[in-house]
Amino acid sequence: MRPRRQDRGSLDRLVRRHAERDRIADELHDTLLQGIHGLIWKFQALAERLPPGHSVRAGMDDALQAADRVLVEGRDRVLDLRAGDDDGAPLLLRLKRAVEEVALDPAVHLTATSRGDEFELTPRVHSEVIAIAADALRHAYRHSSARSIELLLSFEKDELRVCIAHDGTEWSTDSDGTRAAPGRWGLARLHERASSISSDLRIARGTAGGSVMELSVPGSIAFGLVPQRRSL
Repeated sequence: MRPRRQDRGSLDRLVRRHAERDRIADELHDTLLQGIHGLIWKFQALAERLPPGHSVRAGMDDALQAADRVLVEGRDRVLDLRAGDDDGAPLLLRLKRAVEEVALDPAVHLTATSRGDEFELTPRVHSEVIAIAADALRHAYRHSSARSIELLLSFEKDELRVCIAHDGTEWSTDSDGTRAAPGRWGLARLHERASSISSDLRIARGTAGGSVMELSVPGSIAFGLVPQRRSL
């Protein structure tokens, strides 16, 4: 009975945490991000009243581009907050949904596959794996000029592997492919997330060009002591 009470307590805390995360995400979207978007439109209207060659117009255009980047980053963080919620969908489907949020170019082809029986992930690993993979997919869609992206999940009893490969421009890394080069804060965040779940994240050049990101999570951390297959 004691383990059951502990399990119920853990589930209650997880439900409360997800509810609070949803509330924060909704508030950020409905107040802060919408407010920033409105300000951008107002300043854009003011900037368009100035001639294109005007020095003030150039400065305002630069500021508006920076504001757009802040808005995109804020929306990404809201998506990360919402991505951690487990609605019972398989991990591969959750990641495909994350892609749909940013896949604005229909010419980019995504291939998503899963190998092995899907095991239940621990809540912390579930949230971090989705956040890492979603960030990597967003980068591939927005910044790599890729035409083809491949997502592969591999479930084994002793390891969970997430592989994302694309045929676009390479992600800039140190020579060993383990850390971000100076100034590449997006990559640094991915490595921090991977370290938080004692996992290995490597980024390398693809055999035919492009980049390959591979996340390896030990099975004892990803699935707990005893792997349990998902019941859908």
